[in-house]
Amino acid sequence: MKIYAGKLLILAGVITLFGCQQNPSHPGKDGSIKEIIWPAPARAKLGSGQGVFPTPENITLLDKGMTKDQVYLLLGRPHFDEGLFSVLEWDYLLHFRTPGYGHHGVTTCQLKIIYNSDKRVSGIYWRSVGSENIICPSILHEKEETNRYTLNADILFRL
Repeated sequence: MKIYAGKLLILAGVITLFGCQQNPSHPGKDGSIKEIIWPAPARAKLGSGQGVFPTPENITLLDKGMTKDQVYLLLGRPHFDEGLFSVLEWDYLLHFRTPGYGHHGVTTCQLKIIYNSDKRVSGIYWRSVGSENIICPSILHEKEETNRYTLNADILFRL
């Protein structure tokens, strides 16, 4: 009986530790955060801590309101240990080919995706790794608004 109680206590401790490491930025139910907490890039688990090279198309498709499954299909699983239950933030270590910039023509950036309680993207944040002068992909989701004008062609022809 003592062995069973000991195993149960160890299991409870492990679950508690997993719970402590998830959601370090403490997003609210609506996905709002007060401070962004970034994991150390060296702690990335995918690719032996090296990160991945996403396609530019996949990055441009990221948008607020997407589900976890949609983000998973674009970028794969998160690159850091995110926890087990009620995870509301995913972190990625991404590389981009930038000839003439970065380390040997490669720029490294971290991407943090924050979810709300409905498991939909509510925030997308970027951070450069290494040099402060490196510019990571701007939040492509804040698409430039273009003004459209419609001109009536009747003015050109006298009918």
